[in-house]
Parts: sequence; structure tokens; C-alpha cells
Amino acid sequence: MATASGRVRRPVEVLDFRGGGGWRSGHLPDTRRVPLPELPAALDALPEAEVWVHCASGFWAAGSSGA
Repeated sequence: MATASGRVRRPVEVLDFRGGGGWRSGHLPDTRRVPLPELPAALDALPEAEVWVHCASGFWAAGSSGA
């Protein structure tokens, strides 16, 4: 498994899939909030970058792999 410290340097876009309550309770700096149900429609608006996903438990992030 690759680690963040060993990765090739290129632009990164961090997505947070949590709902409004989770987002308001705290989120990573410079993170784009895209609720998981809205992800398919948002894909074309994402910049050319390596995409990292973040959520509280991993549930929403794991579900994003099928988008």
C-alpha cells in the first residue's frame, strides 16, 4: 500500500462526502464538500488532480469507489 509520504508530487483534490452536520462539526482545510449522492454530477467539475476522499468513518469514502 502506498503512503502519502511516498507518493509522487502532483495536485491533490480532497473530497469530503459527509452531510452538512458532519461538515459543520469540522473538516480538513482546503477540502471540497461533495455529498456522496451528488458525486456523479460533480465529477466533471473536479480539476485534473489525484483525488483523496475523506469522511468520518470510511463508510462514505468506500462507497465513492463506484462513482
